[in-house]
Amino acid sequence: MSLKCVLTYEISKDKNNNYWYIDKSNFQEDENIEKFLDKVKESKEIYIQHYYKKYDSPEYPPVWMFFESLSFGECSRLIRNLYENDRQIIAGSYKMSKAVIQMFHYLSNLRNFCAHHSRVWNRGFPMKISPYKKYQEVFNNVRKDSLFAYIIVIQILLKRINPKSNWLDKLEDLILEYNVEIYRMGFPNDWKDRLNSII
Repeated sequence: MSLKCVLTYEISKDKNNNYWYIDKSNFQEDENIEKFLDKVKESKEIYIQHYYKKYDSPEYPPVWMFFESLSFGECSRLIRNLYENDRQIIAGSYKMSKAVIQMFHYLSNLRNFCAHHSRVWNRGFPMKISPYKKYQEVFNNVRKDSLFAYIIVIQILLKRINPKSNWLDKLEDLILEYNVEIYRMGFPNDWKDRLNSII
């Protein structure tokens, strides 16, 4: 939701255009854009269908409808196809470097495992996390393909999106309730202290 809001509001505001996503010149490569445009036109979502019943033009709905119709993975792929200026706008919205673009790509990968009921316990992920300089100590001696490495990324982003989130306490409750062997997911002994140190 946060990413879709940034794509919808911040970039539209910068371009002064609620239909900027239609212009292929806004993207480095345009082969995937056609697929996204076709998807929104064929969407069965009520708000999209209502748009086409009520309006003959423009050919596509405004940007907020477009991004609402895309999955997290599709949004992640799309932002990687944006030009430098737009990436900077996204990064600035999270008060981060452009590394945030790659973070969304990592989380899209994790989300796919979860959505397809794949195992995330005791496994290595095909996409290894690249440690960020600011958080070297948090990543110290953490396997870059472990679930814990992905959880670090979640914590970094959540601290910017919702600093008062209690998801860390909920995570700890689940671990205790089910007596999870967290070392098999790459958790170090001081895992909670590390995550709490992220600001």
